[in-house]
Amino acid sequence: MDNSIYAAYNARSLSISEICQRFVENEAYYKLSAPNHSLLIGPRGSGKTTLMRMLQVEALGYSYKSKVAHLDSIDYCGVFVPTDRLWKQQYSRLMNVADVDKRNLLLKVAGTLFTFHVISCICDSLRYRFSESTEFKSLLFTDHTEADVVNSLSRLWEVNPEIPSARSLSSSVLRRKSELTKSLSAVLSGDASLAEIMKFSDFSDSVQTISDTVREINISSGEESGKWVFLFDELELAPDNILKPLYQAMRGGPENIFWKLSLSPYNQNLNIDESETRPMPNHDYDVIRIPDVSGQSIDFARSLVAHVFQKNGYRRDVEEYFDEPCTMDVKEVFSGLESSDEGFSNYLKEHDIDVENIEKYGDKKGDKGPTIRKIKFIAQIRNHFRSGGRMKPRRSIPDFYLGFDNICKSVEYNPRMIIAISNTLISTLKSNGRISLSKQGESLRKIYESQIALYSSISVDGMKTGFSTINDFVEFLGNYFKDLMVGPEFNAEPPLTFIVNDDTYVELIGAALNVGALVLLPSDCKHDFGVDGPENTRCRLSYLMAHNYRLWLTSQGVCDLSRILKGTRNSVSKRLSQEDQLDLL
Repeated sequence: MDNSIYAAYNARSLSISEICQRFVENEAYYKLSAPNHSLLIGPRGSGKTTLMRMLQVEALGYSYKSKVAHLDSIDYCGVFVPTDRLWKQQYSRLMNVADVDKRNLLLKVAGTLFTFHVISCICDSLRYRFSESTEFKSLLFTDHTEADVVNSLSRLWEVNPEIPSARSLSSSVLRRKSELTKSLSAVLSGDASLAEIMKFSDFSDSVQTISDTVREINISSGEESGKWVFLFDELELAPDNILKPLYQAMRGGPENIFWKLSLSPYNQNLNIDESETRPMPNHDYDVIRIPDVSGQSIDFARSLVAHVFQKNGYRRDVEEYFDEPCTMDVKEVFSGLESSDEGFSNYLKEHDIDVENIEKYGDKKGDKGPTIRKIKFIAQIRNHFRSGGRMKPRRSIPDFYLGFDNICKSVEYNPRMIIAISNTLISTLKSNGRISLSKQGESLRKIYESQIALYSSISVDGMKTGFSTINDFVEFLGNYFKDLMVGPEFNAEPPLTFIVNDDTYVELIGAALNVGALVLLPSDCKHDFGVDGPENTRCRLSYLMAHNYRLWLTSQGVCDLSRILKGTRNSVSKRLSQEDQLDLL
């Protein structure tokens, strides 16, 4: 992607101080910080890593020094565990080993390697807690010594630190990780026998080892009731062998250990059993979906933009800097469309709506006010994009897609996109002191084009759906919905969302969800998004696509995916192809 546009950031690469200084609290953060098990679900760029890292003990300590009020309710040690992107490749190689006994042994070693990855992260938290500068969750002021904790853990993990310090313990764990990696690679490549890996003890049960570790630390440090939170990030990149035990650990287990797992909306091949022992959302753990497109999302977006603007010296309320589109003149829109759109004209007649007296209609029972409100935005879009019954060419993003609220809604309140847009608008503020609608449109189009480039780069040829890339699928859906909105027939209630009722396209839908091209619309609190998959869920196109496909920023109406896909995919595209040529003008 264009780094100048996405000058936002990837939280994986930032220091604790950088993350804390840039962080803007939101409702998802408060939910995630609660002492319970959590599943954090969100597409690429939605801020999952930032939220997770803000709960690791080092970040909590930084916030503690800043006297952040909500920390009064947090009394646990947070351990952030990033996912290594190479794990899936490694496990894939192991699963291809023909000899079953050899494969199982190698998988145990790989499991042990993952466990030591977590142990290494625990060591990082211990190094922080034994630091002299630490105030939050410090272990320096207990009756027990650092050596007691280190010696206890050394025996448990079977490592040999050179001196009894947290730093030396961490080094010994890193050496063990290196030994495991080298031995596993040597056996896989045929440069070593199985004896090379049989010398290592089995720590493949990561959940049990983590529980044993917490118990040892608490006893050795004199904090028998100490609470711990393990923050596993980007688990969509991890193999099922790693993810499943962590997910299942959210049912039962020690009362002082909480698991918080970060996932994309769709995770291929993750099939959790349907037994009675399976963890259940809203019972065993909370499901937190981000971005949360609720009334509070605009407040979060406002805070993000304000943070960027204030850093550059612009301290007024953010809306004061944004030009807003004119309020729709409903009478003018209806009059224009009535004369050019026979279907709309017939609709007005059927509902006995007199455009000349439209301002007189109210909300009393049997009055026309609700009907007018239902169709006015559809009428606005049709009137703008159609002329004499034909499509008008698209030159720039229409004003009614712009303004502060609509821009934030268009990017689905995605923090990375909001920050990116804010950064691109700083130069406009410096030049003009305000942000015109045309400049807003230019910034929104840059984000749109960047996302389209991403969608076009993701191949889905192997899914055998007939689509080559995610963008091909987005274009097909977009053209289908565009036809409902501005096609020859006027539709007062165009279904702009769909139910995933065709198993053939589940993997494709999932890939589109994970990059934010599609958005899940939760309708069933028992459905565990991110684990159960998107089957029978309701989806829509991202609002970022709305201006390109003449859609409105609404989730109204619903139809089955199978209905959209019925017949050949060319049925809609072919009919629209000539009209779409106008978009190039």
